[in-house]
Order: sequence, then structure tokens, then C-alpha cells
Amino acid sequence: MNARTRTIAPRAPRPLRTGIVTSDGTLYELVTDGYTLWVNAPLFVARYNPLSGCDVMRPDGGCDSYPPEDTTWARFVTRLHESHGLWIDDEWEPRV
Repeated sequence: MNARTRTIAPRAPRPLRTGIVTSDGTLYELVTDGYTLWVNAPLFVARYNPLSGCDVMRPDGGCDSYPPEDTTWARFVTRLHESHGLWIDDEWEPRV
């Protein structure tokens, strides 16, 4: 089997879950499909996926990215708080 003939089974669809949280007067939208969590305010702020890691935009326009590791969720939540003053509950952590 090679790259041309290999197929990857699709992930089972999960319902979208959304929520709104505020921090220092800014509204943040949380959207998850159970596999990935996106944080928007109103533009993209951060993304977390346990298989591909996470990205957190900094206020200066840069981006901090972390690979998928056991500590990535904790680093993601901490970095969001440092960059945007936002705390996210562990109930939002996507599971694979």
C-alpha cells in the first residue's frame, strides 16, 4: 500500500457545542466538535486538538504553537490566560 492507495477512515461526526465567555469586556466564542476547540473574538484567537497540538495568537500578532503532548492542554489554557486574560474550564478539552 502506498500514499496513493491508502485511505483514512473518516471520524465519526459529533455535534457542535458552542459557548460564550467574557474576559475584561471582550466576548469570546468557544466552538468544539469534540475533536478540536476553536476560540474566536470575533477573529481566530486559538485552536486546540489533542492529536495536532495547539496555536494561540498573541496580541502582538505572533503565534505560539505547541506540539501534541500530555501537557499541551495545560499549556494552552495558561497561554490563553497570559495572552488574553481568558480562563477556559477543563470541560471544554476535546477528547479523541
